Amino acid sequence: MGSFSFEENIKDPIYTWKLNRFSTLYSDSYTSAPFSSGGSSWVLKVYPNGDGFGKGNSSSVYLLSESNEKAYVRAKLRVLDQIRSNHVEKLVDGWPNATANNNGWGFEKFVPFADLKNASKGLVVVEDALKVEVEFIGFSKTQTPP
Repeated sequence: MGSFSFEENIKDPIYTWKLNRFSTLYSDSYTSAPFSSGGSSWVLKVYPNGDGFGKGNSSSVYLLSESNEKAYVRAKLRVLDQIRSNHVEKLVDGWPNATANNNGWGFEKFVPFADLKNASKGLVVVEDALKVEVEFIGFSKTQTPP
């Protein structure tokens, strides 16, 4: 069993991804370009029409390890409010979960469709774009759970 160290001083801790023409997206899922944070490579994945229990009622958001690392991650996933600062934010804190194909972290029911379609919420109103963000708080440097 390897040692477990938790890194909290992360280089480039925030990544923001903008999905343009959100109301006209037709594929099941969209994946961001790979980005680097804390010396690892990551992608964000969004299911506009939901995934799993979110299918048909919510958009799903996931953080995935590009290298399929099984690291312990603590991070905030957000859908940004583009008018105010009332972001939809959820904390991931743990090992990869099955809903993200065991190499990621996220939520099947991240944002209900009603909130996405409500212009006063400010989530998709500016230029028909959805902005998804991850802020890394910390993650492990080990490849396997302790």
